[in-house]
Amino acid sequence: MAMAQKLVPKRLTNIVLALVLATTVYLAEARGLKETKLSLYVQNILAFGFPNARTIPVAGIAWTFTQFGTLYVTDHNITETPDPRSPKVGHFQGMYITAGFDGVIHRLWSR
Repeated sequence: MAMAQKLVPKRLTNIVLALVLATTVYLAEARGLKETKLSLYVQNILAFGFPNARTIPVAGIAWTFTQFGTLYVTDHNITETPDPRSPKVGHFQGMYITAGFDGVIHRLWSR
């Protein structure tokens, strides 16, 4: 193995790597990159009688969305168009937490 390393000088290896990198950059520019615009819609609504957000209940406290300490667990559909009946392309799952006395919301999503 040491003999093989002596046969190819480090400088030559670096030059070859630089040429490969330069060629790759040139070919990428020559082909031109195509910009793709992607629009997805998170259905953050209570649609068709199936709520997709739930308040975590605490005995004796009637929580509101902006009340400090309110925690919602969510499972929203992601669709192709703003219409809730459009084809579903994924899920948007996570939590909303009202983390400030002024109603500031913190959101955490897992996917």
